[in-house]
Amino acid sequence: MALLLSGGVWGARNALRHADDMRTYSKLQSSFPTYLSLGFLLASPGVSGARTQAAENQGPQGYYRFPAIHGDTVVFTAEGDLWRVPIQGGMAQRLTSHLGTESHAVFSPDGKLLAFSAEYEGPTEVYTMPSEGGLPTRRTFGGGLVTGWTPDGKVLYSTRRYSTLPDSQLATIDLQTGEQKVLPLSQASEGVFEPSGKTLFFTRLPFQGSSTKRYQGGTIQHLWKFTLGEAEAVPLTEDFAGTSKAPMWWQGRIYFVSDRDGTMNLWTMDGAGRDLQQVTKHKGWDVKSPAVSEGRVVYQLGADLHLYDLAAKTDRLIPITLSSDLDQEREKWVKKPTDYLTAAHLAPDGERLVLTARGRVFVAPANQGRLVEATADAFVRGLSAGWRIVAGTIGCDWRTGVLPPAGKWRGKARATHERWQSVPLRRVGFAGWQVDRLRGQGLAALGV
Repeated sequence: MALLLSGGVWGARNALRHADDMRTYSKLQSSFPTYLSLGFLLASPGVSGARTQAAENQGPQGYYRFPAIHGDTVVFTAEGDLWRVPIQGGMAQRLTSHLGTESHAVFSPDGKLLAFSAEYEGPTEVYTMPSEGGLPTRRTFGGGLVTGWTPDGKVLYSTRRYSTLPDSQLATIDLQTGEQKVLPLSQASEGVFEPSGKTLFFTRLPFQGSSTKRYQGGTIQHLWKFTLGEAEAVPLTEDFAGTSKAPMWWQGRIYFVSDRDGTMNLWTMDGAGRDLQQVTKHKGWDVKSPAVSEGRVVYQLGADLHLYDLAAKTDRLIPITLSSDLDQEREKWVKKPTDYLTAAHLAPDGERLVLTARGRVFVAPANQGRLVEATADAFVRGLSAGWRIVAGTIGCDWRTGVLPPAGKWRGKARATHERWQSVPLRRVGFAGWQVDRLRGQGLAALGV
């Protein structure tokens, strides 16, 4: 059995554009469609017309995450690396090139350094480097995710190293002495100090890992306020059952992300949690990973970065292209495709197998015969394929979902978050099997 991974379908930037940060799990495991065969290789055709001609003329585009801003410069993560680009947009400059992921970059108060999280030695640790590029310096040895800087130039990061429970806490690193101090908070995952350095506005719990819209579960994120020297922190957003996170400070007000209108948008309130105002009014795509500098907020929206001017109340897309060879889109050979199997189930009659590999579902005879792919849509992922018997017909079922940029499950318009799809199978002679796919438009058949 051999396998060929093809990146041709990923020309559809506006449909998915999600391949970039899969390098965390190695380039060979980036989430491209998989085609399996017995004794030969199948190549996938590209999706024609998915990328506009204008985008092709501009240059390669990527999936941009975790932006940071200082002055007229934005740093972000794409293809698992850090990139630098002017706020006007244009061709970005790559700052890092390690096979692991470099992310969550934040500028120092003077703009000369970047603190970020990276996997240079394996685990995710805190590093610093010159903001224009240079040799990174490791700052932690117990895990850490950068969240910001203190007004006096210490790195602020989230870690579980010092907690006796699996709780995230905020700690600081003095770059001159290497001293690390944990803030006196039992639970804190991200935060920002106001300019005096005496009051911290923080998110108590870390992101719970789900992309569920309007989540209101037990690990909901809320904003809190803690003044150094006080006995305890004070909740600021407990009146809202949804999410409030990612606090930023600008000119006496807190700016943060919340889904109070059904979509994650930018909101603002004063330091006491009053005078609540909505800043952005996006629908559908959530605002993610905002950062502020000199009255301008940069944030992720879908696969792109936006810039919001707080004074002018204007919002615009930052047009970014990458000076990249797009190696993750090349076809890649894998000698042992069975290493990528996530499910394998034998039919009740023992004659067939249903296999799930990299989101694709395949049906194969237990002995000699052909392998048939039961899934056809390159932008839909299947999992948990199994067997059922209905009215004497053996068929396989699997769950399907639309794959968005981050690789999580999400439904399209007029589609559910996750649904079951069925394929009844019937024998068509010694030559092989015929697979019938029941779809919304009717019954379509794939002969083999």
